[in-house]
Amino acid sequence: MTDYKPGDIVNGHRLTEAGEWVPVSTLSASLPAVDTGSGKKWFTRWWGILLILGGALIALILLAGLGSDVQLTAEESGDPANYTCEEIIGDAVKSSAAKAKGTTMASLLKVRAAKIVTDNRETYKLPKGTGEATVLTCEGTGVWSDNTTTKVRITATIDSDGQTFIASEIP
Repeated sequence: MTDYKPGDIVNGHRLTEAGEWVPVSTLSASLPAVDTGSGKKWFTRWWGILLILGGALIALILLAGLGSDVQLTAEESGDPANYTCEEIIGDAVKSSAAKAKGTTMASLLKVRAAKIVTDNRETYKLPKGTGEATVLTCEGTGVWSDNTTTKVRITATIDSDGQTFIASEIP
């Protein structure tokens, strides 16, 4: 004969402390109902809110890295009148990788189907004072290290000292 202890379940019945076999369905029906929160939307739960805030923070970090410029000297860049989209995109890709290094920020890997949208290579003049003159602007589809793609605008400008700057932005 098998010795059963209180709490053992056999053939859908549980042995109680009083030594009675009670159907398991009767026991579960007598237990108080526990609210599991299953009616709540995911975004109203603490982890949903945390997920939303984390996503927003990542988006801000990604966008913050796009608006800054890379300063190059005329010697490093060559004559701005000879710039090509490929050259300024290459500079933007290098700059993006440098900014993203050691962070969770996505970096620009390449730009597909780049087209010139502003071309002042033959007509630009050095500005006076603190202004900058646009030399070349190219747009295309940016491919990012986080496997996303966005429209990207890369602009080469020159200041009154003859220093060139390459800026990337999501228009």
